Amino acid sequence: MIMLALLLHYTFVPEFSINGARPHLPLVMVIVTGIASGSVYGGAAGFITGLYQDAMTGKILGMYALFGLYSGALAGIFSNRRKNESVLAVIFITYFVSVFFESCSYFFGYVIPIVRNGGEAAAGIAHAFARIIVPEAMMNTLIGAPIFLILRGKTVRDSGDDDLNVPEIY
Repeated sequence: MIMLALLLHYTFVPEFSINGARPHLPLVMVIVTGIASGSVYGGAAGFITGLYQDAMTGKILGMYALFGLYSGALAGIFSNRRKNESVLAVIFITYFVSVFFESCSYFFGYVIPIVRNGGEAAAGIAHAFARIIVPEAMMNTLIGAPIFLILRGKTVRDSGDDDLNVPEIY
């Protein structure tokens, strides 16, 4: 599923950009994995997904891997591995973990290089939050809850049990 998300993220998602902001499908899948399977699997999924993103973007090697690891682990910690996740909890976790990931990516990918070269980055941070980070987090939230519900429903149907098992979605 994550490989499909990576493929879609780099091929079709750029067409759905709104003022430069677009949903981050690999991150959504990492968050859903963290919510459904816990912090260890979420962190592992985030690290592996981040390595693929690092290889595809050619930016700082390991940056997306590190932030993906933290994002998946945070989603797992926030979800607390309850048996039945409410949609509201998934929405809040997806939003806040998306803001964390995008903020770290922006800060380490753009602000630090600007400051290191003697530039001023204060105005760019407010612009990034208003035009990119928050809109992307909102898009991720709109996509994350339905993906979680679809994968949760698939897992419950496949297991044959009435209680929710830990899904294998990575």
